Amino acid sequence: MPPLKEIRRRIKSIKSTQKITQAMYMIATTKLKKAETRVVSSRPFSIHLLHMFQRLLEADIKFFPVSNISHAIDNYPALMEKRELKSVGILVIASNKGLSGTYNTNIVKETLELIHEYQLQGLNVKLFIIGQRAYNALKRNPNAEILKLYNNLNELITPGESAVIAEDLAEAYVSKSIDKIFILTTEYLTKMNNIPVLWTLLPLTLPKFEKTESHELKPEMIIEPSPELVIQKVLPLYLSNRIYQAIIEAYTSELASRMAAMKSATDNAEEMINSLTLKYNKLRQDSITQEIVEVVSGSDALK
Repeated sequence: MPPLKEIRRRIKSIKSTQKITQAMYMIATTKLKKAETRVVSSRPFSIHLLHMFQRLLEADIKFFPVSNISHAIDNYPALMEKRELKSVGILVIASNKGLSGTYNTNIVKETLELIHEYQLQGLNVKLFIIGQRAYNALKRNPNAEILKLYNNLNELITPGESAVIAEDLAEAYVSKSIDKIFILTTEYLTKMNNIPVLWTLLPLTLPKFEKTESHELKPEMIIEPSPELVIQKVLPLYLSNRIYQAIIEAYTSELASRMAAMKSATDNAEEMINSLTLKYNKLRQDSITQEIVEVVSGSDALK
């Protein structure tokens, strides 16, 4: 049995750790409330943007080559071009911090499975990574070709920062070094339920919305000055918004995972403290009993 002094030291150490996990739990809970509000309020805009873009694509758009383009993200004919698959790119969204349960582990595991799956099809896989944790885990894998790491993004990412990432991905697609680009993120469902999901980014393919039987006539869309010019302005907004939505979904999921992990760690620390305290009291009681027996035995020997 360990001595009383060692048990007291362990109890003190666990209590110190418990204070840290409790503080991290409270911080994650506070941040999660704000992140939930942001991710929920941003979803309607993303959905309406998808619908609007779908309506634009239903128009009779002639995809002529565009000249005098300074940014790849503005080259909408090239971004919508489908070609033979030789390589795929994945924007992997993880976090810079740990202590978030299985959040980063699930993303890394899903990434490795995708790499293996695409390599079996004879495709090269190239990675763009957001988050130092995923980079540290994937850089040791010889099958993971990492093109760029984004580890200096603000927690409250701005649309401008997501537009920079969108330009990098668009440049890789327009230059034909990558033939298809996905986003691997974690979709926020509830505080206890968040799953890794794979979104297709380029070439442009919009999600199929459920069609409901309706005899209502669709309003006629008049596009000025032309569908081509409008789509050239909307496409960069769509791509950057898609990346922005993926990042804030992942960030909210990270906070939810950290909150759950720190709550579990705090509860486990409490159980360990109770168990060690019970052991300490039992040992102390046995020690006192032994001392009493020795005193009584000594007294009887003197008689």
